[in-house]
Formats: sequence, structure tokens, C-alpha cells
Amino acid sequence: MWKMEILPISKPLNVGTRIHWDEDTQSVYYVDVPNSLVFKYDVNTGETTQAKVGDEPLAFMFPVEGSNTKFVAGLGRKLIFVEWDGTSPQVSNVQTIVEIEKEANLKDNRLNGAKIDPYGRLWAGSMGPTDSEGNITPGKGSLYSLQKGVIKKHESGIGCSNGLAWNEKEMKMYYVDTLVPAVFQYDYSSQGTLSRFDGITLFQIAKYLLSRKLPSRNRNC
Repeated sequence: MWKMEILPISKPLNVGTRIHWDEDTQSVYYVDVPNSLVFKYDVNTGETTQAKVGDEPLAFMFPVEGSNTKFVAGLGRKLIFVEWDGTSPQVSNVQTIVEIEKEANLKDNRLNGAKIDPYGRLWAGSMGPTDSEGNITPGKGSLYSLQKGVIKKHESGIGCSNGLAWNEKEMKMYYVDTLVPAVFQYDYSSQGTLSRFDGITLFQIAKYLLSRKLPSRNRNC
């Protein structure tokens, strides 16, 4: 029988998130958002390495298909391309792909939840700024997709983007706004087009909680 163990693979993190399994390297990538650090855990060697990416919050960092050293990342309001050999303490060849939400009233936003869809397309959402107590400004975030360098906005008025996923048949997409809090379901096509399923939420989380204060409802969402 399988024996399950819970093992620490890194030192304590401030906000550890955006776990990504890479089949080619048999490694787990994840980030520490406020410290702008990316980590790589090699399951075969048990070794964890890390690198500094920038001076802004690092929302995510995913490997580019077909390469073990090239990545796309969300840094502040920018989608960037970086290179990392998996061992060096710093990334290299940092290039901005696109900067979102340049409007004056959105300049304090940042990227947050993100994931790669079954067709290799990047989906990423933003969130509003936070006050001194860590409360997020609602309604300022948006949901985007990125394919072949082209950015497309799909939703706006989001509080804190999170929880992207697709079903087995790849015909539905699920998306969370942590501030609602609810899970939204969309009809989804291979071309990356969305339509809200019946125009309603799939799951209203608050109905099943004693408190609406979810663990991730803080400054780092």
C-alpha cells in the first residue's frame, strides 16, 4: 500500500503559492509572492533551489514548453520572460512581454492567480491594491489570457483572481474571485473563448462557511 507523508521541502515562506509540476524535469516549481522568489524542488534528488526574480511581488513563474531554462512569470503588473538554470540565485535575460493596467486608477494593482490551460495558453488574473491592514480593494482586477505574445482581457470588476482549473473534457473552465467568494464556471473552447455558464456562479462558498474571512483574503490573496 502507498504510504503518505507530509515533508517540508523548503524553509518557511511568507506566501508560498502557484505550485506547478513539470513532468520533463520531475520537479515542482512554486513562488514566495512578496519576496519575489521562485523555488524548484527536484523529487528525485530531494534538493530545493531558489532564485530572486525582481523587486515586485512575484505572482507565478511557469516553464515554457520545450525548455528547461525558459519561463514566463507575473511580476507586479508585468508578464515577463526570464531564463533560469534551476540552480543560480538570480534569473537572467529578463524581458517584459506586456504590462497590464497602466491606467492611473489601476497602477497599484498586481497580477495574482494564473495557470496554463490544456492548449498551452497562459491565463492570469489581477487584484486590486491593499490598505495598511491588508484589505484588498474590490472590483479592480481583471482576467486575461496570453497566447503568442497577444494579451486579451476576458473579465473585469474582479476583487482577487484565483483558482483557475479545467475539467477533463476541456469544455469548462473554473475561476475564483476570493473576495466574493465564489467559483465561476464558464463554457470554454480550444480557441480560448469563454461564455459564463447560465450567467450564474457555480458555487457560492460563503453559504457553506461560518465566516466569509477565507485564509487567502489578505494582502497577498
